[in-house]
Amino acid sequence: MKITATSVHLPDFPSQQFHTHGDTYEEALKNAVEVLELLVEEYQIDGKSLPKPKNIAENLLFA
Repeated sequence: MKITATSVHLPDFPSQQFHTHGDTYEEALKNAVEVLELLVEEYQIDGKSLPKPKNIAENLLFA
């Protein structure tokens, strides 16, 4: 039995206390884009500046 899933976390947003995921890389990416859109909208509604992007190499984790 092969189990495949991909988990995504957006570390630039400290308020995001959860991960999104998908059964495939493509599904996880689609879900991450939806989460990112919601986070950006939340920041805009609250009048917050978006966080400065971090270096991707600092945040990669493969299991």
